[in-house]
Amino acid sequence: YADTEQLLMEAENDVIKVAGEMIAGPEKDASSIECIRHFLSYVQLNSLHFRTLLTFKDSEVFVQKFSRDVVSEILPNMKSDLPEEKKEYLLYFALVASLAVIREWILSGFRVPAEDMAEMLDRMTSSLVHG
Repeated sequence: YADTEQLLMEAENDVIKVAGEMIAGPEKDASSIECIRHFLSYVQLNSLHFRTLLTFKDSEVFVQKFSRDVVSEILPNMKSDLPEEKKEYLLYFALVASLAVIREWILSGFRVPAEDMAEMLDRMTSSLVHG
């Protein structure tokens, strides 16, 4: 790598690609909780990358890029009676909020078990989508 920025950008792109695929669901019929569990396992295995990406000085850029790319993965298959533009805003809200929770989970040293965290995130995001 030419510099640390290039290394960080590549790590960022890799994380976003994999996360988008996991959150959107490896199988189209995977439940949201299964997708979240799978993603949180990935976060734990790659905690150094996530800690860096979510806490460095330009982390807002990562959060925006992550949200934009993941929304584009999820939106086409999202089941909701809401109009498309409202679904999109809802997804942005859910993703940014979830990343804030995940950031704190990482910084706390994964104090809460991944299973409990997945259930909590699933309840929070499901209540947004389904009312």
